[in-house]
Amino acid sequence: MSTSSSLLTVFLLVCLLFVMVPNQRKTLNKSLPRTPEITLPQLPTGEISKSAGLDVQQILDSLPEGRITFNPPEKMFVGKQERLEVRISQDLQADLARDLVGTGTARTELIPVSQSMKISLLGKPYFNVESLNSEEQLITTKGFTQWSWDVTPLETGEHPLHLSVRVVIRLQDGSEKTKDYPVKDTFVLVKITPRTWISRFLRNDWHWIAGTLLLPLAAFVVKKIRKRMKTRSNRKRVKHV
Repeated sequence: MSTSSSLLTVFLLVCLLFVMVPNQRKTLNKSLPRTPEITLPQLPTGEISKSAGLDVQQILDSLPEGRITFNPPEKMFVGKQERLEVRISQDLQADLARDLVGTGTARTELIPVSQSMKISLLGKPYFNVESLNSEEQLITTKGFTQWSWDVTPLETGEHPLHLSVRVVIRLQDGSEKTKDYPVKDTFVLVKITPRTWISRFLRNDWHWIAGTLLLPLAAFVVKKIRKRMKTRSNRKRVKHV
C-alpha cells in the first residue's frame, strides 16, 4: 500500500512540473524587453553618383594654379636621339627653364595642378619615344617635378608629338578620378643627313644596287678582260708567223 502511494505521489509531481514549466517560459518571455528592429536608410545609386560628382567638381575648382614648361624641338634628324623634358611646379616664381635639357625653346603656361599628376608623350609611328620616369608623379609645394623622354625620329617629314597632361584626384572613399587637359600637339620637321641617307640606302637597297649597278658593271669588266686577252693572243700568233 505504501509503495502504491509513493508511486502515485511521484506521478503527480511529474505532471505538475510539465504544467508549470511552459507557463513560466511564457511569463519570462513576456517580461523581457524586445529588441527593436533597425532599418538602415538606403541612398539611391543616382544620389551616390551625384554626391561623388559634386566632390570631384569641388576639388577641381579648388586646385591651386601652377606652371608647366615643355621644350619641344622645331627640327630633328632621322635616327638622331634627342632628350625632351617637362617640368611642373606650384611655385609661380620658379625658373623652370633653367638647365632644361634639349634643343627646343622652352614654353611655359599656367595650369591647375593636383598633388599627383600623369604626363605622357606620344609619337607613334613617326617617333620612337622612351620614357625615363614614372607616368604618375607627386607635385610638391617647393621645387618642380620633371618628366624626361628620349625621342628618336623614324621618318622624314613634318610629324606631331602629343603631350598628354592629367590631374589625379583621390576621393575620401578611396576611389581615384582623373581629368585630362587638352592634348598639346607640336609638329616637328624631321630631316635626314646625307650620311644617314647613304647608310640607309646601302642597308635597305643593296639588292637594287647589286641588280642594277654591280652585276652589269661586273659583266662589262669581264667582257673587257676577255677582249684584251683575245687581242694579246692574236698578236702572239702574228709574231710567230
